[in-house]
Amino acid sequence: MVLKNLLPDLPRGPLTRFRDQATFDWRRLKVFLQGEDNVAFTKKMVETLQKDPFFHREWKTGTLEQMRALNNRRWAKIVEYDFLEMGDEGGFPDMEKNGAFLTCLEQYDQGLAARYSLSALVFSSAIVSMGTEKHKALLEAAQSSQIVGCFALTELSHGSNTKDIRTTATFDAGDFVFHSPDIEAAKCWSGNLGQSATHAIVFAQLHVKGVCHGVHAFVLQVRDLRTLESLPGLTVGDMGEKPGAWNGVENGWLMFNRFRAPLSALLDKGSQVTPDGVYQTKHKSRQEQQSSSLGALSAGRVGIIQKGATAAQLAAVIAVRYSFVRRQFAPSEGAEEVPVIDYPLQKHRLFPILAGGVVVSIFQKRFNEHFINYMMKLISGEKSVEMAEISKEVHALSCATKPVSTWMGVRGLAEARLACGGHGYLKSSRLNDLRNDFDPSQTFEGENYMIIQQAANFLLSLDSQKAPKSPMASIDFLAKKVANFAGFSGDILRDAVEAYQWLVQYHLAEASAEIKRNVSKGMSSFDAKNRAQVAHCQPMAIAYAELTMLQWAVDVASEASSDLQQVLLKICKIYALANLEKHISAFYMGGYCSGAEFGKTLQEELSKAEEALTVDAVAICDAIAPDDFVLHSNLGASDGNVYERIFREFQKTANARPDWWPELVTKLRSKL
Repeated sequence: MVLKNLLPDLPRGPLTRFRDQATFDWRRLKVFLQGEDNVAFTKKMVETLQKDPFFHREWKTGTLEQMRALNNRRWAKIVEYDFLEMGDEGGFPDMEKNGAFLTCLEQYDQGLAARYSLSALVFSSAIVSMGTEKHKALLEAAQSSQIVGCFALTELSHGSNTKDIRTTATFDAGDFVFHSPDIEAAKCWSGNLGQSATHAIVFAQLHVKGVCHGVHAFVLQVRDLRTLESLPGLTVGDMGEKPGAWNGVENGWLMFNRFRAPLSALLDKGSQVTPDGVYQTKHKSRQEQQSSSLGALSAGRVGIIQKGATAAQLAAVIAVRYSFVRRQFAPSEGAEEVPVIDYPLQKHRLFPILAGGVVVSIFQKRFNEHFINYMMKLISGEKSVEMAEISKEVHALSCATKPVSTWMGVRGLAEARLACGGHGYLKSSRLNDLRNDFDPSQTFEGENYMIIQQAANFLLSLDSQKAPKSPMASIDFLAKKVANFAGFSGDILRDAVEAYQWLVQYHLAEASAEIKRNVSKGMSSFDAKNRAQVAHCQPMAIAYAELTMLQWAVDVASEASSDLQQVLLKICKIYALANLEKHISAFYMGGYCSGAEFGKTLQEELSKAEEALTVDAVAICDAIAPDDFVLHSNLGASDGNVYERIFREFQKTANARPDWWPELVTKLRSKL
């Protein structure tokens, strides 16, 4: 396909002259990053939504019920359009197409994306990974949207500590009896549950004949399909109002009162309970069984990594485009005012966000490919030493990169808002709403500060191994000690990778030593690890994430044509240097370097890289930006007509009086 047919010229305007300066064709970069089929799919999807009045938006905040009703109607339309060609029979979509579909929905509205994916994908994936043939009918019903599913794990008093949830499922006379012992065991934060879910994946402590076998997953009907009334023995409600687009998602709570369900409710791929009450399991240990039951969370985390990348990309597109158009101050009297992007501080604020959005998105796509291959083998029943190692690495890498990505995205949106000055605070900039919309990504599927400790634990477990290797090669560098800094090689990216490798090794050695010292003094292993978190464990896991993201992005960049490769390596350089700078104290404290050369060169090279990227920045934004209809920002539209768009919105209130004007007039008269 001719790329200009697939991606026509963007509208001419104030951004055109900057767009024309680029050293590459933005269309080719978009296709390289997303894939031509995905670009074509997204274009067709956007064109369909744009023709439908239900999907047109204004910059107004509706009531909670208005947002819920609109979200439900849009969800019904998405199901009707069947973009993923699921049909009436259900089934799993092409994973590449599914990724493009979800990214487009999330760029459009996080609430709508959640409303759809929680049922058709998250609920369904749990059944596929943990259920058996007896659950096939429910799976097909969920995938074809004949039922609405939700995922009920979190409780009022237990979120991250999933193994100690308190809802019980007790075998009794051929059934399971579900019960919430008190309000702290109430299920909560379950998306779709508040008003519309008909079925739920419920996690509970399984008790059989007086023995607790730990957390298991069940699939339960929670509402009548004809009336949407909750079933007897259940109390279901909504958690109330939240910031942003997530008001469109009915996060609900659920309590059980001796609720009975058949044995078929147990998702029994790994463990079964016979009709006469015998517990059987394929797992070798309680820990293995728990990991199997909670494995669905890894799938969620791998997906959430892209949320961080999407947030950073939207932040950068809006703020960078605006910064090329916005002019403030002139170098001399009578001279033309300067675009604010020409100020080095503005580049330094925004280009690392732009670079992060690209690098993390490249990484996530490659990671997702690894994860899908792993899941296909898992679903087929494959068991091997390699599968066990992949499972550990997937868990560790997702627990490290999900926090790093979502922190980057949410902080990037906050910084972009500030970088756009007062106009950035307008609702029509969309930056504030986007920040609210992406904020929860830092806490769902594991609160960031908690789950990153699991990545650190994985790395700590490798300290005693002489030559650790992993299927995805993310830890292979630990096999050989990296030397201290002896000068720059002339290849700044290679130097950055080596610096990162040293940094992970340094924190690993220091954390292990600190934990051993504390244990030798009588401290428990639990407390000893906690004491090492601030100085070494968390920085180690962050460095591990940033290193892996960087390496995989550089590998992908090497596959591009020379012109695209050059711009992608510029992007990787900014990502590497901007993030390495945050670790500068550890490099000096750990003895990696001394004197000013290392730190000074990092700063100088970053400044040069940011300056060099300026000529390509608008075109990079064009390559990662969604259609203006989806972006929905007066500051970030592709034509660059910022002031015309803002003032057009102003004019909607021209010469208008408020409904309460008589009260004000009466008050004013009383003072005369």
